[in-house]
Amino acid sequence: MKKPSITFNLNGLQFAFLLLLLVFTTFSVSSATASTSAATNSTALGIAQQAEDSIAASPEIASETTTKAEGKPFWQTLKETLIALFFLTFFVGASIYMYLELKRVYFVPITLAQVLEERKTRNMTDDSTDEQDANTNHFLESVFNDWSVISAAGEEELRAPRKRIHVQNACRKLEEAKNHLSTDPILIERINELGEVLNHNAKRRYTGSNKLLIVAGLITAFFILIMGNETFGDYVRNFLNMWFIWGAAIFYFFASYAPQFLIEKREKRFGNANITSGIIGFFAAMFFSAPAYDTVTHWSDGSKTKETNINWIALIIMIFALIIIGTMIFVFGMLNFIRNFVLYA
Repeated sequence: MKKPSITFNLNGLQFAFLLLLLVFTTFSVSSATASTSAATNSTALGIAQQAEDSIAASPEIASETTTKAEGKPFWQTLKETLIALFFLTFFVGASIYMYLELKRVYFVPITLAQVLEERKTRNMTDDSTDEQDANTNHFLESVFNDWSVISAAGEEELRAPRKRIHVQNACRKLEEAKNHLSTDPILIERINELGEVLNHNAKRRYTGSNKLLIVAGLITAFFILIMGNETFGDYVRNFLNMWFIWGAAIFYFFASYAPQFLIEKREKRFGNANITSGIIGFFAAMFFSAPAYDTVTHWSDGSKTKETNINWIALIIMIFALIIIGTMIFVFGMLNFIRNFVLYA
């Protein structure tokens, strides 16, 4: 009977990632071993020193020293607590801010009836003065001229906000135009027209990677399952302990909402490509495009069997890569937060 022959089809790209993975794992294990050894030696020396000091010390002092040695120093615990509170506060505060930005309405249309009612409230005449109409028109022209030209050369000039400062200035100037309470129907129509353009371009739309959110969810579930779970309370506790992944996923979700004008600018430059989805798709394609190998077994009675096996090396690379990408979702969320809510221009 011929022994089965197993071969691994490993291309150059897979070999490079496997080598990088082995180096990373070796470095991590050696670092962890060195840290554990150093901690063990330090603990042993500390215990020995305490034992010598406790001979001449009173029982109360020895007990106090032992208690301090067994637990973390107060300042270290305080520092870790403050760091955790800082990140938690940032998570919650930034998420609330982004949620409010998503619900924000930049411009509310007006009608002639509303203008007349407001003029009546202010004890003004039913018809606006020439000065009020001129001031209204001044702010409207200022809004339009401040925006960027989006029409092609030779066509009717069309403008729209393309920067954050455009949106902020347009909100302020349109409110100023409304406050002059012009009763001219043409000016009221112009106010609503510019306001509609503002709302359309400032409206936010989700541009994040659904694949990244799925990977983060799978990683969270995976780590919860491999932890010790005996009761429902254990699942809840382990889920809360994984807040830095699922919390970062929530943060990433909100941070991925970009204003329409920014989306259009990016699509003009880079198309509809999503970097994180592309990275995840790349590693998934490495596995699914990796050739499988066949194991053919020849038996003594002349028969033979064939078994198809997947490429385990590509599978391991894909799993490790997705775990790393999924745990880095906070980094991607921070990048989106800065691009879409802080420095968008």
